[in-house]
Amino acid sequence: MIERQDPFLAAYERGRRARAAGEPVSACPYRDRRRADGGITWARGWRIAWLRGWRGEPYA
Repeated sequence: MIERQDPFLAAYERGRRARAAGEPVSACPYRDRRRADGGITWARGWRIAWLRGWRGEPYA
């Protein structure tokens, strides 16, 4: 059986590693994309996970 990694955990880990490497928060590769009607997209979820990792917040 193939075990799949949580994609949000992967983004969180990337943020954590970026902070450890001394990268600025502006290095986040995930942009806050919004739909034309102002709604949010999945990209925001990955951005939030990356930022939490960068800030050192616990993964929940």
